[in-house]
Amino acid sequence: MADIGEGEVALRETPMLKLRIKKSSRISSGISSQAFDESWNSLSESEQQAFSELPLNTGFDHEIKDPCIARWCSNCLACSSELEQYAVALLGSRFQQSCSPNTLYRLVEPIPNSFYFEYRTTCRVRRGTQLQVTYDILGILCTAQKRCSRLRKRKGIDCRCVSCHPGAVGSDQRRAVAKPIVEAQQRRGTIPEVRYASQSHQHIHIYQILAALEALHQEGVYHFDAPLYRDAYEQCHRNGDHNNALLFRDHCLRIAWREGVVAPDPLT
Repeated sequence: MADIGEGEVALRETPMLKLRIKKSSRISSGISSQAFDESWNSLSESEQQAFSELPLNTGFDHEIKDPCIARWCSNCLACSSELEQYAVALLGSRFQQSCSPNTLYRLVEPIPNSFYFEYRTTCRVRRGTQLQVTYDILGILCTAQKRCSRLRKRKGIDCRCVSCHPGAVGSDQRRAVAKPIVEAQQRRGTIPEVRYASQSHQHIHIYQILAALEALHQEGVYHFDAPLYRDAYEQCHRNGDHNNALLFRDHCLRIAWREGVVAPDPLT
């Protein structure tokens, strides 16, 4: 198998069991049994069988009595910008969890009532390297201890990625540098089409955005590139710094290409 280049589509897949849930630190607490049963009954026998073969995590810090719901919680991925909808992707759910993921996923809706998950690489993935996603975008800037606690609560697993390894040096500090810059996005709960930092924190300066980007990239986290580069572009444009505005505009175009989304309109 050859290397996978940056921005390449690694997988497109139509998920099943798409459910809207109430916001909760425990995904299982927000699921309606009736809604789950209705979605389950709409599946074919082969789809139900394929779902039953997915792994069932056992590390939840609370009891989930219904094994089907426990399996759903073990394998679901967020599929709406408000993180109120989740669905199970038979192949995508097998991607390895990492707090330094090399793959981003998003829900694509080309036409009404039609959707699929698309997985794109954020960097060149060398041959033999596993494709990795994060199961908890809202917690990715937390400390390793808190990230692991959230994963046990939400997904029933312990994270074993390099950033969560007890021997990781400086990881928590680097994420702490970036967290204040993107915390407005986290509060809005998006993945990651977010309100830009300047709209909530007028005191944030270009050097802070660049420091956040550098810290995130050192951590292998690229989820916030689009809003942060866009924010830097807007600030330079407002300040009349046209050369740097063009530089950040180029970054915006590159990130849009990498993530397979429409590039932001140029500012005038």
